[in-house]
Amino acid sequence: MGQTGILLESGTNELEIVEFFVDEAAPDGAAPVASGMSGGAACGAEASPEAAFGVAGAPACGALRRRYGVNVAKVLEIIRMQPVTSLPQMPHPAVLGAFPHRDGRVIPLVDLARYLGIRRDPHGEPKIIVTEFNGVVTGFLVSGVNRIHRISWTAVEAPGRFLQEASRNSITGMVRLDERVVFLLDMESIVAEMHPDLSIRMERPMGRTPAGEPEATTAQEAQATLPPRRYRILHADDSGSVRRLVRSLLEAGGRFELLQATDGQEAWEMLDGLRREAEARGAPLADLVQAVVSDIEMPRMDGLTLCRRIKEDPALRALPVALFSSLVSERLGHKGESVGADAQFAKPDLQLLSQKVLELLGETA
Repeated sequence: MGQTGILLESGTNELEIVEFFVDEAAPDGAAPVASGMSGGAACGAEASPEAAFGVAGAPACGALRRRYGVNVAKVLEIIRMQPVTSLPQMPHPAVLGAFPHRDGRVIPLVDLARYLGIRRDPHGEPKIIVTEFNGVVTGFLVSGVNRIHRISWTAVEAPGRFLQEASRNSITGMVRLDERVVFLLDMESIVAEMHPDLSIRMERPMGRTPAGEPEATTAQEAQATLPPRRYRILHADDSGSVRRLVRSLLEAGGRFELLQATDGQEAWEMLDGLRREAEARGAPLADLVQAVVSDIEMPRMDGLTLCRRIKEDPALRALPVALFSSLVSERLGHKGESVGADAQFAKPDLQLLSQKVLELLGETA
């Protein structure tokens, strides 16, 4: 597969997704599933061929085709099924084992159907989607791959609560393509469940009393321990759990006050409101907010577009912007650079977030 996602111009509020599918075997004796909202296809129907992946045929009679998508920027390649070696202690029931990849590296193979609780139809030729994010390479076994779509983040709909619960919170959004629904999978949460040490984690917040020293017992004593300067940070992330972790970490250290937005569009609207407030006061914007920390993948407006708009705005361009995302890597770092990001770091480094933001503001922890 070509590096299409890497060539996509940054800051356009667009992304490219690889559409793939998992065929669920029908219960014994069940009638064939016709095309419809559920994503099934009638027996004998053919999917459109795609030069990059070959022809993705129709599911076997009675099978239900479930369609998913993943950001191309996270995909290294798509390969045929490989010989898999079982691991002595499987970290998760969905991990089938491991197989050799490039440079002699051995990577785990996750059966996506098993993880999602789907009884995968055995017909056809399954594919492996090899992904890389947060510095981790993982293979995902799927029934097949269709094609690449370029879409706008404005077309991505947030999943409802029922869908989230039914998918084990593994769906981050959904998009309607050619009268069918494609669900965007949260590959990070799946990999984190396979490897708990790779999940976003939080160690002792900066500024907390070291072991062996008495902690402040009153509000006055706690206030007296605060450093002389506190910074107001605008943080944008569509994940509620990440927002809670970031707020807990940064505010517990006493150096930061957080404003939080659920996506780039809301963050932009909040910045516009702060700019108008600063103008009404006759004060510089830096008196109201000192930095922005943003995820990259968000519906409505992504973090790259948010950063570009900030850096193109005469009243906002001096505001430091840090991108905090699983997409931050040596391979994709140029995307943030192209939109003027002042700093970039990956999400597993949450415990270092305070230090990195202080460095961005010209201080040390």
